[in-house]
Amino acid sequence: MVRPLQADTLLADGPWAQSHGWSARDAVIYNLGIGFGAAAVDDPRLLPYVLEEEALAFPTMAGVVNMDDSPLLRPAYGIDLAGMLHGEEAMEILRPLPATCQVAITAEIEHLWDKGAERGAILRLRRTLVDTANGDALAIVRSTLLLRGNGGFGGSAAGVPRQRLAPERPADGRICATTRPEQALLYRLTGDRNPLHNDPPTARAAGYPRPILMGLCSLGIAARVLTARLADGDAACVRAIEVRFAGIVFPGDSLDIHWWTLADGAFAFEARVIARDALVLSGGRIRFG
Repeated sequence: MVRPLQADTLLADGPWAQSHGWSARDAVIYNLGIGFGAAAVDDPRLLPYVLEEEALAFPTMAGVVNMDDSPLLRPAYGIDLAGMLHGEEAMEILRPLPATCQVAITAEIEHLWDKGAERGAILRLRRTLVDTANGDALAIVRSTLLLRGNGGFGGSAAGVPRQRLAPERPADGRICATTRPEQALLYRLTGDRNPLHNDPPTARAAGYPRPILMGLCSLGIAARVLTARLADGDAACVRAIEVRFAGIVFPGDSLDIHWWTLADGAFAFEARVIARDALVLSGGRIRFG
């Protein structure tokens, strides 16, 4: 069912100023949610990612900062939340995230495309995170969302995002990353409490046999293993990461991640679920520097 999107109100109200803080414990919870617990068992160098006393924040945590208080959740804008899908995510990491921090967040609609009543709308939300202690910009996060029930509001489809393909040559390397059956339950503690990821009846009503893993969790897992393999585990080197969420990952799935070396510290990557040979992360790019 198509719901009326209040596009004019949505565009006029932004940008939104918000604030948020996280502790070393929050950073550790995020890190456990993307698999650092099992990894640290095998590699003591990773213990700072799972111990509050010497905690390190992993850069993709920028994607979940204040996500449970997004302005898009406000009923006045008419967004059909049941029909909203996370299509793409892109993060620019300007400085390493502190383990404990208070941030000022500026959220704004960067683009809003109308693909018509049958095909929905696409919205890109940009969030800039600034450390309030020193005024340093930490990260810019762009989330591209498919609003399946909100198309046909009279907007334009010009410039709608296009899928980026992997290089047309054999991959330069691959690595396997295994998710855990309880992965979504851990990751929801970072702020993503959508019942699609933890409630079996909700998942079945949406057409899935069981709860599915969050796309941002899959991104974080991919970033973790790629950083380990391509940057000797130095998360401070991560400068940017982006990906399209191309398919469904179930908790417990194993991911086959392929990468291609590009220029200037950048790599392309994609991920498939091994058991189903299903593409789940496509058009990925990660850059170190």
